[in-house]
Amino acid sequence: MAVAADDADSSAGSPRRYGGVSADERRAQRRERLIEAGFEVFGREGYLQGTMRLVCAHARLSERYFYENFESLDDLYRAVHRRASSKVGEAVMRRLASLPATDGVAMTRAGLEAYFELVLADPRLGRIMLTDAVTTGMTNPQILGTRAAAWADMIRDRLRVLYPEMRQELDVDYLLIGFGGVIVQVGAMWMDRKCATPIPQLVDHIIYAWRGLHLWLSEASAAKRAAQAVASGHSEAEAQPVPGASA
Repeated sequence: MAVAADDADSSAGSPRRYGGVSADERRAQRRERLIEAGFEVFGREGYLQGTMRLVCAHARLSERYFYENFESLDDLYRAVHRRASSKVGEAVMRRLASLPATDGVAMTRAGLEAYFELVLADPRLGRIMLTDAVTTGMTNPQILGTRAAAWADMIRDRLRVLYPEMRQELDVDYLLIGFGGVIVQVGAMWMDRKCATPIPQLVDHIIYAWRGLHLWLSEASAAKRAAQAVASGHSEAEAQPVPGASA
């Protein structure tokens, strides 16, 4: 297997600089090449067909540099998955930035459409984040919970803007894990069907979960406002003087 110059010439832990690049910088560059190679291998070949040899061949690095950066192929896959998640997240946030934060359902639809448009444009993302997500265990609650944690604070803040009387005990983590599971499972089936369903129609089959949340929170908010109005009415009535009572 052919290797790059830094693979052949550098030695582990060497403090020397080559071409003005330090050992730490070269190591970071090798890690980046391995992640990019992993994205290519896992995205095109799939998780089960991906091997360390394939990844190293794409990265043009020897296996010792693989273990310099990753404990195992699964460790690399998790890094690739994080990179793919970040790429998708950035695309979704760009789409949402152009929308007023006043309609939760419309924002969710726009975010989902941005997500699936990116997957359609780059099927490697779909293979990593959807098709192989179940095979690799990336959909288990612990991992989904970790992914959801990055979004939880933002979603919680937006929900409070949309539903000011939102119940304090509402657990956003449960909502995000459930919603994430729907996206992965429906998206994986869409990939298996060669993305034949138009994206707006596909989103129709996912957005119902958020519509249900919208109705739930809207009804809860309305009920809380009504209770507050009743309580306020009682307070005002108690404050009024009784007709005919002496001063």
